[in-house]
Amino acid sequence: MVNASDLSIPIGSVRAWKSRVAEAREEIEQLEREIAEMEAKLAAIAQLFPSIDLDHIASQPDIDTWPGMVLWLIKDEDRGREPRELLDKARQMPEFADRLGTSNPTGFYNAISRLAERGEIMRRGTLIYSRDLWDAIDAGEVEDRAHNAMQKAGPQMREYILQKMRGRGFLAPKVISDLICDEKEIADRLARNPQYLYTLLGRMVGKKELVKRDSTYALANEAEAPNGGAVGASKTEGVAASSSDTSSLFGATR
Repeated sequence: MVNASDLSIPIGSVRAWKSRVAEAREEIEQLEREIAEMEAKLAAIAQLFPSIDLDHIASQPDIDTWPGMVLWLIKDEDRGREPRELLDKARQMPEFADRLGTSNPTGFYNAISRLAERGEIMRRGTLIYSRDLWDAIDAGEVEDRAHNAMQKAGPQMREYILQKMRGRGFLAPKVISDLICDEKEIADRLARNPQYLYTLLGRMVGKKELVKRDSTYALANEAEAPNGGAVGASKTEGVAASSSDTSSLFGATR
């Protein structure tokens, strides 16, 4: 008989390998027992409820988790959605309303970020999409209506802000929003993402189209009156007054 020492075989390693083989066989046997048990349960359900598609049920998100809730909310959407839109949708559904309450749950937004990082949902700007919808858009099978509408509303909103603010002095964002939301495209855009107005106002300040004072904004060329005072600063009653005709921006007749 050949001794292990003659072949320079590490005895400790041989023992470890044989032990692991035995453990692996036990694990395989345990897994096979679990598989058989689960298959028996599935077969019993299929026999009791033959019309139920078990594969379809298994593919549905687990709505008891934040990621599952997001996936369930977005799976049948035919356009990109703002997270706030999905949150509003969830609050109208009894199965989610109690968990969500009236606050903006951190878990909901964190789930969106995790799902996007894993590629289970897709992001484009502030919009999120199901994978199926994104793949259809990417293949040119459907139009990205939500993104295209946002691209259209952005320049329109900027021009409309400039026209609506003319001669009004410093205005709060809420007043500016009220002025420009008489246009449906803009109102819809801000309903989906109210924060966009603040982002746009900040950009317009950066481009020196507007001047910011405290939390109010005015046209840059009207920020200072000849006497050094703010134009219209004390004339908040004039906010409701009509500005110059802006119907040409939207092709509407007023």
